[in-house]
Amino acid sequence: MSLPSQVNLTFRIFDDVGMSIIARKFVRDCQLSTESELCEQYRVSRTILREAIKMLAAKGLIASRPGCGTWVQPEDEWNVIDPDVLRWLIRGGGCSWVLGDLKQVRLAIEPHAAALAARALSGARERELRSAICRQDDRALADWGEIVDREAALNDAYARLEAAMSGDGDPTRTSLGFHRAVMRASGNRFFNLLGGVIETALLSDVSGCALPPCIAIAGYRKVLDAILGGDQELAESGMVQLITANGA
Repeated sequence: MSLPSQVNLTFRIFDDVGMSIIARKFVRDCQLSTESELCEQYRVSRTILREAIKMLAAKGLIASRPGCGTWVQPEDEWNVIDPDVLRWLIRGGGCSWVLGDLKQVRLAIEPHAAALAARALSGARERELRSAICRQDDRALADWGEIVDREAALNDAYARLEAAMSGDGDPTRTSLGFHRAVMRASGNRFFNLLGGVIETALLSDVSGCALPPCIAIAGYRKVLDAILGGDQELAESGMVQLITANGA
């Protein structure tokens, strides 16, 4: 069997068993079928099955111990911020709390990220550049280059979103690029790690009604202008409005 085929099989088993656990086809703390039974059920080798089981264990869904078999972990042990686990929770439909909790997480993080981005890209950057050039400070110049890159990424993400709102692309997926650009512009590396949570929330939150494109894009423009203008309060409040008004 070729490597791509093995990988595809591994992910198919991983996805199927993961979804089955989330959908509570296994009761809490229930042992999974034996390795032999699962190999026969999915018609795969032990190597492929073990890799899928290892991936599920890494997400906190299952645990195993020599001589005790493999069992489903309590829900408190699940890594619910993992994009795959979030996807299964939403697809399973039995966890009504997921989308509401996701929105609360977004409201706790994204507005603050927008404010941090506004501070990082504030008007003081020009003075900092002049100072860096006068001192021939390589580190300061590198920091300046990073700020310029973040600003360019924000402008590019907004331009793509504006085009998508006019029919040239998928607005939901394109808006994701803008939100990721804001997270990156904040300069907080931990916020970047939460990009998968934001992505899952954006692509799955169908609870809110989408606003007309002209209104939606105005909200994004407001956030962009506030960030580029160094207005932390406006950037923060604008992001809150985006998230709460139209599931942005």
